[in-house]
Amino acid sequence: ERELAVIARTDVALVHSDHEQALLQRDLPDANVVLFPLIHEPAREIPPLAAREGVCFVGGFRHPPNADGICWFVEAVWPLVLAQLPHAALHIVGSHMTPQVQALASVPGVNAVGFVEDLDAFLDRRRVSVAPLRYGAGAKGKVAGSLARGVPTVCTPIAAEGMGLAPGVDVLVGNDAEELATHVIALLGDDAQWQRLSDAGLAYARETTSRASAHRRIRDVLGLEPVRG
Repeated sequence: ERELAVIARTDVALVHSDHEQALLQRDLPDANVVLFPLIHEPAREIPPLAAREGVCFVGGFRHPPNADGICWFVEAVWPLVLAQLPHAALHIVGSHMTPQVQALASVPGVNAVGFVEDLDAFLDRRRVSVAPLRYGAGAKGKVAGSLARGVPTVCTPIAAEGMGLAPGVDVLVGNDAEELATHVIALLGDDAQWQRLSDAGLAYARETTSRASAHRRIRDVLGLEPVRG
């Protein structure tokens, strides 16, 4: 109630996902609610596919949906991947790992990395990113960040929610363990599909999450003329 009261008194409310925008427009039809996506600058250069390996998950583990999602993925999805690709590797990255997440390192092919100083360099060595979130809200930084580094992403509908992503074009979306495993296996083995999704992710980042896009949105909000040249 406090949040809605504040938004009702503001000139403009910025939200990161169109799902949030729709909810606020429903509850506050007179409010000026503007979509302002997360900012993740697209990479200028993408390391070649030959320099990449494995699957990765990125998330801070003080946020419960991250621990829940990766634990479920390792339990329900990863065995299906290993059944087809027994040498596949899953790298789990993020600060404040819980004991439950650290224990996943005992599963074949799973590497519980923990915090990394240079996330971009880490993503540049990975072939696939996964976002198997089962609950949560808002735009997902792990998805936007991976796409901006040209790493194709496999995610649940919750993880893709509100970001203007086209399933099958920008990301691969799975509704259950079998669909997620199928997408991961495909991206680990199909170079052409990997390249198509890598290119699409970078195009999405340039259009939606780049600093240039953010500048355009802010200028529109403020009623300023576009910058020329």
